[in-house]
Parts: sequence; structure tokens; C-alpha cells
Amino acid sequence: MAEYEEVKGEVEVPKSTGIAGFLETIKAVLRLPRVQDVHIDSKGKVSYRHFVREGESRALGMSFDSLMPYAIIRNGTVSELPSPDPNAAIAIAQLFNMLAQDHLHPTAFVASPATMFWDWYARSIGTPASRLEVFGLPLLHDRMVEDHVLILCGAYARAGEMVDTQKSYKLVIPPKAAT
Repeated sequence: MAEYEEVKGEVEVPKSTGIAGFLETIKAVLRLPRVQDVHIDSKGKVSYRHFVREGESRALGMSFDSLMPYAIIRNGTVSELPSPDPNAAIAIAQLFNMLAQDHLHPTAFVASPATMFWDWYARSIGTPASRLEVFGLPLLHDRMVEDHVLILCGAYARAGEMVDTQKSYKLVIPPKAAT
């Protein structure tokens, strides 16, 4: 008779992958043999416990690369704002205007973790109340986005998720405003 060994594991789901990241993690965990326990905490960690026989794979094999914001943006169309206004609020309104002309709905903003956007925003408008959102939309971070770029993502469905993004709108912070 085969001996079973208990295996415990944890996966930290990147915040920028959103709900899709959690769903993909749970799917991967449920594909494992003889899953006994799955626990999701509020900090984005999925813990699991399962039993394996000798010779069975223990690896979860998770990759979040395709769910990261920049990978989603890269799979769609990107339009760049030709001449953004030096004022951050007006430049963002220009992005929303481009999105509306394409009959899309906003899903999220994406920027670098070391974005220059907040300095520009503070000089134009004042200190933001929160750095988690821009004009009511989530601000997601991806290290593949340049520091002087802000991207607005759009989808066909109202209240869509980042993974629903069809087209993105790129704003390069004007050089005079970035300093």
C-alpha cells in the first residue's frame, strides 16, 4: 500500500494581479492531488495542504507573469497622448477623453513603483488623499513601466477588471512637469 506524505505550501499573490491572480492560484492548488485545506488571508497569501505519494510532483507551478498589468497592456493596443497638458488633472482628463472616444470604460491606472506621477500631481493639484487610487480608479504598479509614464486601461464592459483590458492610453509626463 502506498505511503502518503503531507505537503504544505504558500503562495504570495501579487496585489497588482487582482482577483484574477487569486482565481488562478486557487485553480492551480485544486489541480494538486488530494488537497485537504486551502486558506486565503487578507494580505494576499494562499496557504494549502495536500498529500502526495512517492514520485508525485509537489510543485505548484504558478506563474503570474501573464496576469501582471504590463503583460495585459502589451497584449492589447496602446495609444499615446501626443501632447499632454503640463497640468496633471488636465492631462488625465485628456486620457479619459481618448478612452471615451473609443467607447471604452476605464478599469485601472498603471505606473512604475517609483513613478514620478505623484510629484507632478502634487505640483499641479496638491497632495493626494490616497496613493492607492487616481480619480477613483485603482493605481496598479508594475516594474516594467517606466518611471515617467502613466497608463490608463480601458475595457468594453463597465466596471471591468484589469484582465478585461482591450486598449490602453499612455501618458508620458512632460519633461518640464517631471522636475
